[in-house]
Amino acid sequence: AGEGAALDDVSACAVQAVLMTWLGSHVQKAGRSELTDGPGALSGIAKLHDSVTISCSDRKFEGEGLIQFNIEAPPSCVRDVVKDVMNLLKNFKIHNLQDIKNRAKENIIRSIAKQHPAGNAIQRSKEIFAGVKRDAVLGAIDNVSDGLL
Repeated sequence: AGEGAALDDVSACAVQAVLMTWLGSHVQKAGRSELTDGPGALSGIAKLHDSVTISCSDRKFEGEGLIQFNIEAPPSCVRDVVKDVMNLLKNFKIHNLQDIKNRAKENIIRSIAKQHPAGNAIQRSKEIFAGVKRDAVLGAIDNVSDGLL
């Protein structure tokens, strides 16, 4: 896990949403088949190795965001997969930034729609307590530029 955006920093939350969208949230490759739940940079790493699952998620904890990576790989290639993920994070360049920003907005809207009323009330109260509203993050995504990533 690594430090993510503070929940009261709308601009940082927007940057994190764009970065998480670019990375993709879950990639699994078993043999020659690949399963993803959306395009993402992590899929390029999974394509290089057999029987690899890489997932990426952001979590909220005590007013801070965390970025978490989970890697499942055979012992024969786990070191290479970890190195590939680290290199990706150190040397990334988003070439289709506007598309990624649009997808990040769609992901936020979808996550709002998926939440059931009780969960939505709890999440909304956390946001209000933290001072961040998803609507503000949606608007701030438009201002994310290469220099902020």
